[in-house]
Amino acid sequence: MTVLRHEKPTEEYEVEIQKKSGRGAGICFAAFRSGKGAYVTELMPGGQAIETGKICKGDHLITISGLDVRDVSFDDIAFHLKISNPLQLKLARYKSAKQ
Repeated sequence: MTVLRHEKPTEEYEVEIQKKSGRGAGICFAAFRSGKGAYVTELMPGGQAIETGKICKGDHLITISGLDVRDVSFDDIAFHLKISNPLQLKLARYKSAKQ
């Protein structure tokens, strides 16, 4: 069973990641089941994203360089993530149901 909640995030934050030449930012995203929006699935060891110390698995992507991507297709999100340097991201963290 999937439970969808429309609650406010417990925290929203911004982070800037400067991608190194020939390397990605060290962060993986996946689309929500609706095919729109994305969330963090993995942080690569030694990657720029993990070095920020702010990003966690499960965080929801809100904006890329000021562009609201909450209702954007995953293909478009992937395109913007690829061409943006530096990556200026706004993410949201929601409280776990277990907390």
